Amino acid sequence: MATGCIAAFTSLDSTELSIYTMEETRTNRRLSEKVLRLKTYHTSWVLSCLLMCSVTINLSLPLISACLLDNRLWGLFLLAGLLIVVGEILPQVIFPRYPIVILGNLMWFVYIILALYAIPAGMLVLILHYVVSHGSGKRRIVYDTKQLSALIDLHSQREDKGGRLSVDSVRVIQGALDLENRVAGDIMKPISDVKMLNVKDRMNIDRWKRVINWGYSRIPVYSSIRENRRADSPYQDCPIKIWGYLHCFDMMSPDPKEVTTLRSVPIHALPIVGEDFPLWDLLHLFQV
Repeated sequence: MATGCIAAFTSLDSTELSIYTMEETRTNRRLSEKVLRLKTYHTSWVLSCLLMCSVTINLSLPLISACLLDNRLWGLFLLAGLLIVVGEILPQVIFPRYPIVILGNLMWFVYIILALYAIPAGMLVLILHYVVSHGSGKRRIVYDTKQLSALIDLHSQREDKGGRLSVDSVRVIQGALDLENRVAGDIMKPISDVKMLNVKDRMNIDRWKRVINWGYSRIPVYSSIRENRRADSPYQDCPIKIWGYLHCFDMMSPDPKEVTTLRSVPIHALPIVGEDFPLWDLLHLFQV
């Protein structure tokens, strides 16, 4: 079991265990917390204790069998085969496949080993700490935005990926991550490509349907060029004047059977931002 515990312990990192502790299943969360508590100790010291236990068992069993079997050769070969198959191969195959469940339920066994080999393993690790390196023995993987996006892509259900996340879910997650390093200038479009309404437009049910079919939650409202070019207008150099925007919820308030103008509909002030304005802040701005 010591060999299997080593294989299970080395197959898990702190990041993976932290994810397991957030699972909804109470049993898995409890077992993950036990293993994560073990990870808080010096990793090299824990591995040294487990390795010393494994080596002690593997060396002592041939000596015990030699005494019990009167140094018979067939007994030594039989025991060596059992040690290789049962003591090394099977634990290396089984334990890493279910590390949380197995290691979590064998924590009592691991703590016994740590108690028995604490002093010799501690002395060995202390020597190695000053001779080989000065690291703490702890390692936690933290991904940046690009690495996390690539990790999400590996979990896609596409044929070449084999993950469990749908393609749409992956796009939504990657889109949210992409907002981290993007600014308003990256998504700006020419004013000629923007769907807008004139403040003097007369709206009937057919016009409301067409606006809704545009698929936008906010529609800018502008005034004509002639009004902007009056002598007292501050917008003489601009082709149009943006009065604000019409929210999709405001389209539900007018009576669709009546012909109305946009002046009778609430027009919200349009926020003004620079090209370097972060997209996350822009998203929060529109959520207000």
